[in-house]
Parts: sequence; C-alpha cells; structure tokens
Amino acid sequence: MKKYLFLMVFFMIGAAGQISAQNQYADVISKTVNSYQKALLGKDYKSAAGMIHPRIVEMAGGQELYQKIMKEEYSQGGKLVDFKTLDPLPTVMADEEIHCIVPQEVTMKFGETNFKGVEHLLAASIDNGNSWYFVDLKTFDKASLKEFIPYFNDSLDIPANIPLDEVK
Repeated sequence: MKKYLFLMVFFMIGAAGQISAQNQYADVISKTVNSYQKALLGKDYKSAAGMIHPRIVEMAGGQELYQKIMKEEYSQGGKLVDFKTLDPLPTVMADEEIHCIVPQEVTMKFGETNFKGVEHLLAASIDNGNSWYFVDLKTFDKASLKEFIPYFNDSLDIPANIPLDEVK
C-alpha cells in the first residue's frame, strides 16, 4: 500500500511539473492579462490600448484611434462586469515572437441578468517573454490575424469561444 501511495504521489508531482513546463511564462502572462482586464473594467482605454499588440494598433491607425475603437466596442450592448483569467496554453515561436492563447471567462450584464462565456486572447511577447501584448480573438480567425501579424504560427490553434450563457 505504501508503495502504491508513493507511486501515486510521485506521478502527481511529475504531472504537475509537466503542466507548468508547457508554458514557462504562464505567471507573467496571467499577471499582465489581469492588468489588461482591470484597465478594461475601469474603462481605462489608454492603458488597455497600450497592452495591445503594437502591429494591430499601428495598422488600426495608432493609439488614439485604437482607444476610440475600444471605447466604442465596450460601450455597446451589455455592461462588462468581470473577467477571470484561465491557464495560458502552451507557447509557440512565431518568427522572433513568442505566442500563446489565453482563455478568459467573461461576465457581462444585460439588464438585470448576468451572463458568462469564455473568450480567447493571443498573448505575444516581442522581448523573449519579459513583457506581453494581446490581441482579442473575438474578431480574428487565423486568416484575418495573418493580415496583421503575417508571421503568426499556423500550428497555434485558436479555440472557439464559448458563447455567453445566463448565470443562474
């Protein structure tokens, strides 16, 4: 019995190490995503736009225009209530950038009713994992993303969003 317990604990420790080894940047990505989410919740579009992938911002017309785009996007429809960052997926190299997908649970309020769903961000580092920028993948698929980031790595799968569902 002791042998069985030891093997089980050993396996669990090994499995936990394997999961965290899949994305060595998970902690810094999650912290940066949380800052991005707080900026959006606080309607601080200047800070939020500063965390968007620089190529996206540049091709959209610059920081000021991108801030306006974000303000319009988040003022339509329901009220953004909360985010919960889920575990970043494994990283891939894309030219000289590091990319990964970060799922996030989003809570929106329409009228008096809250709804939750899961959306995805592309996290990108242009400085070897020290800092991270994001692309909201609600409006991009692989083909359209390649228009803005031509070196996007096709091996990175973009999961489907989980639509908003009423919280009961």
